[in-house]
Amino acid sequence: MTTIICKKLFEEKKTLQTYKVNALASQEAYKAPEDRIAPPGYRNATDKDLEAFGLTKELIEPKNSDFRAAIYTNEDIANGPIGAPLVAFKGTESLSDWCNNGKQALGLKSSYYEQAQKIANFLEESDYAESVSYTGHSLGGGLAATAAGAYSRSAISYNAAGLSLNTIKQLQLDDANITVIKTKGEFLSATQESTPLPKAFGKTQITYPPTPSDVEAYKKINGIAHPIQKMAFYHSMDCANNAIDDQIKQNEEELKENNCLISLPDTSTPTPSKNTVSIRSTPAPNDKGTYQVPFLLQLKTPLGKDGESFNPKALHAASFYAEETLSQPYFFKLKLFANEQNISPDKLIRQKVSLLIKRQNGEDRYFHGVVHSFTQEETVAGFIIWKSCQSFIS
Repeated sequence: MTTIICKKLFEEKKTLQTYKVNALASQEAYKAPEDRIAPPGYRNATDKDLEAFGLTKELIEPKNSDFRAAIYTNEDIANGPIGAPLVAFKGTESLSDWCNNGKQALGLKSSYYEQAQKIANFLEESDYAESVSYTGHSLGGGLAATAAGAYSRSAISYNAAGLSLNTIKQLQLDDANITVIKTKGEFLSATQESTPLPKAFGKTQITYPPTPSDVEAYKKINGIAHPIQKMAFYHSMDCANNAIDDQIKQNEEELKENNCLISLPDTSTPTPSKNTVSIRSTPAPNDKGTYQVPFLLQLKTPLGKDGESFNPKALHAASFYAEETLSQPYFFKLKLFANEQNISPDKLIRQKVSLLIKRQNGEDRYFHGVVHSFTQEETVAGFIIWKSCQSFIS
């Protein structure tokens, strides 16, 4: 049962991290290009990136228009394919933005929505068509849904403007891969859902409550303009970001409460004990250190007397730990190595740990020092097995 709970919580953690990355991308889209800070794992797209995506600056920042699209390039395999574009559309700020909101809601043509469609069309002709994703807040969320829906691509919107039936039918939009995130109590979503106005477009609809601190801040808004300020407060990207942060915090607390988190070893080098083996590993550039881990022969209980037969429960936990908890550079290098050998990561783990155990040459032998002959993959696999099997060794 614990494994099932932990798996669910880790899946939720990954999803929330994706929501957070897209939320930051949407927030930065409001800034001038030179002031934007790319979300974690991304960089602001260079001219060379734009060329590869089939885009131009004039297309994403047309002259004599308040339309803006921020383009980011993925640099972290944890986010998806390296080099994949993330398109974030700026939301409502100016009178022109509001006019485009109104036109589209009434089923009329809107230059902003047409521009978003052009961007999607060019991206679909590039080598990155399969990996592109979209995001945006408010008006930007409606634009993201339009661009993604036209080609069944992925999009995450925040307190998004709704799409008219005319827009949906004319472009034959598909909402299957679109997630709509709303802040409870924000005026746009509440208005769209309680009136004939178009609703936010997306198959998955999620509502998060505002944080306690934002609720208190909302209560303190007063003055002549306070009705408008209150309307805008929960609708803001800041509130959406804070709400996601709150969900991430709750998820972390649940992971701890259910003992799902396995602490990584201290990277310092304390005095070795009789039951300690030191393994040197260089899993990533600029990452140097010696891991202190318990004597690996303890693993014979869950893994089998000779290291060849394995407890399926322990092996499943090992694979799960590798994918969900171990740092991404370690795990993906392990997967790449497995792919090169044309075997599954599970089989690779079995092979490598068997080799690690055999190399110890007897239960009573004391090991200390650096094991130079271990490859990176062997070290990682051994470490994965040890960490995940702790609960089976007592």
